[in-house]
Amino acid sequence: KKTQMTEKTEYPAWLEEAIVYAVYKPRGMLTTNKLQEHIKVDHRRSSMGIWERQMSEEVGGTRLFHIGRLDKKTTGLMLITSVGMFGRFICTPGMLKKDYIATTERLCTQEKLDILEKGIELQDGPAKALKATLLSVEKTDRVVPAERTRKRKRDKKNPSDPSEPPATMTVTKIKCDVLLSLNIGRNHIVKRMLDHIGCSVTRLHRSGIGSCTLESLGLKEAGSHVRLTEEQKRQLWDSRSIGKEIVENVPEDDDE
Repeated sequence: KKTQMTEKTEYPAWLEEAIVYAVYKPRGMLTTNKLQEHIKVDHRRSSMGIWERQMSEEVGGTRLFHIGRLDKKTTGLMLITSVGMFGRFICTPGMLKKDYIATTERLCTQEKLDILEKGIELQDGPAKALKATLLSVEKTDRVVPAERTRKRKRDKKNPSDPSEPPATMTVTKIKCDVLLSLNIGRNHIVKRMLDHIGCSVTRLHRSGIGSCTLESLGLKEAGSHVRLTEEQKRQLWDSRSIGKEIVENVPEDDDE
């Protein structure tokens, strides 16, 4: 009978053969292979396909493709590879955890997030977070003109009289950052899960996939990329859920 350690130290041939890049996707980048004339060759506005071709030149013209997709406004870690089996490994539901930092302008509490760890029911089935943690809560007060409940009419007898200055009121702006770890990848799953508890997402960032994180890979700036070493690929394999079979046909939904 094989031990867990023995199983983990046996690496598939396709893992060794795969060329893998990690990229820090910037806000505004399209994760599509289709080039469009109106898209400038600039990492802030270009399609992922342009990036892939640039990396392909670094490895002698080997065809590369990105794994999964992120929404245009979502930032963070994406992987690019030369081997289809590696892509299926990353996208197989339940295989690897993926970490997201979401920003919401609604008051979010740890009690609300605990609901996601227990599991919820969405329109397309159940969803459960491996971890849901409230990272920070910021409250900022500002004075703004109060909304008028009715339109004031100028005094017809004294049309030159200045109108009354608008009343003001103090409003509190809330910003909460949340860490959500998932091992499921369905269309806009992070946004839909947080919306379920009344915390609609205004910004979303993916910080990690399995053992690979932007921090551990040294990717500090949007638009940067690095090729994974053999050791980093093996660590990624070791961080998988043991016993989970790789799914051959994985739908390419937006993975956030």
